[in-house]
Amino acid sequence: MVLMTSKANHLKNFLSDRFILFPLIAGLIVLFLSLILFYLNLSILKGGKIVLHLSLKGVGDLVGNSSWVLFLIFCFWILFLLNQFLAYSFYHKEKVLAYLFSYFSLWFVLLGLFFVYSLTLIN
Repeated sequence: MVLMTSKANHLKNFLSDRFILFPLIAGLIVLFLSLILFYLNLSILKGGKIVLHLSLKGVGDLVGNSSWVLFLIFCFWILFLLNQFLAYSFYHKEKVLAYLFSYFSLWFVLLGLFFVYSLTLIN
């Protein structure tokens, strides 16, 4: 019983910290935006090939299905959750390290949104 109360207090303190809560909420919003962007623009090409990479000459040298883009968004979700879990585990020992993990996860998710947006511009 005491252990559960202690964990509940740790989670409450973790989520009440504004330096943790902002990247957590912003990262979730950005991940949902990348999913919406994917479904609005790239999922229309069902079964069709999409260009994943352009060479310097402007020729598509890497082509794949839209399911690969969805898989990459899923990988961004997993890495975001992993970084937030690490931030939670380090929060009561080293707050600065927890802040770094939390903001790194936000930065990583923003890079993922940029990736999905650039793929929508190419295709």
